[in-house]
Amino acid sequence: LGDGVKPFVGVMISANEIRQGDSLVNRAEKMARALDVGHTLESVSAMFGVNEATVTVAMKLLECCMAVRDAVEAGTITQVVAMKLAKLQPDEQRAKLAEIEAAIEGKSGHERSRAMRAVLDAAPVKRAKPTRKDIAEALKTATGERAEAFRWVLGLVDGEQAPEVDPRQTTIDEAITATQPDKAE
Repeated sequence: LGDGVKPFVGVMISANEIRQGDSLVNRAEKMARALDVGHTLESVSAMFGVNEATVTVAMKLLECCMAVRDAVEAGTITQVVAMKLAKLQPDEQRAKLAEIEAAIEGKSGHERSRAMRAVLDAAPVKRAKPTRKDIAEALKTATGERAEAFRWVLGLVDGEQAPEVDPRQTTIDEAITATQPDKAE
């Protein structure tokens, strides 16, 4: 290589070694701009070296109010938290953000993450699968086919109550007694 390449090599090295990545919000704004000028989702994902789902998620970050965006930029909250806040109205976002900031004050690491999650998940989440207890409770008020389905799930036949304990099972005391040699010998 000749001397004419020397300055370009220096610029190339500086550009790559000193470069700092964009913030999440800035990157999302660039993605939005590329989509606005007519690039497809597929081409934008290729430009940024990510998959299409990542671009879609980044667009949701732009749906947040400025206070939430600023908190993401400052590192106060994570992108995951911002995505959850994006589902709320702007006033609710600001209120929830204030709660999060108060909850994480003076905390770090896992303790900080748990505090954020506690504020976001303040409402108890109903289990996806009902427990046996839930089904038995629903059976009390169910009628017709619904009641039959509940009985089937619970293992009840023709409305009979299932035995509390299977008569074939032994208690722990009976099992211990059966396995120990007779002490009278």
